[in-house]
Amino acid sequence: MAVFEHGTSRIYYEEEGSGDALSLLPGWSLSIEDMQPIRQALTPRYRVIAADAPGAGRSEPQPREYTASYYEDDSRSFLALLDELGASPAHIVGFSDGGEYALVMAELQPAAVRSIVAWGRWASLKRHQVWLRRLGMWSITRFRRSRSSLTILRVLTVKRTRGL
Repeated sequence: MAVFEHGTSRIYYEEEGSGDALSLLPGWSLSIEDMQPIRQALTPRYRVIAADAPGAGRSEPQPREYTASYYEDDSRSFLALLDELGASPAHIVGFSDGGEYALVMAELQPAAVRSIVAWGRWASLKRHQVWLRRLGMWSITRFRRSRSSLTILRVLTVKRTRGL
């Protein structure tokens, strides 16, 4: 259990496991504790760095002000955290706002992001297609059929095609 200070934010994070670095980012108002099952599945293979977003979980400030630039500001904080921990490049796994942070992180600092798995995010792929192509990355949308209805499982996965 540790805290990383960047700008006006204090980001609470926990680190466990070994292997390639993987940043796990929960969605808006969620905490890393909500991601525990995913963390347990990933720690045997990855060095998981799970971080609460500013204003959520045990991160500060609370309450926080959501400005027009909060995705970019928080993404810069998460990139600085990875840099401080010597964890770049990292795989970024994010749910909801965590997925938004992952996409913005790749846009801000492509060399720090090894791959992205994002689900439940608000943005459409169109918003990011141009820079994904420029970075030599690709995307997938998968669909899964459940017994009672067609469930659309939107998973955006972007990965560098070179250097992995």
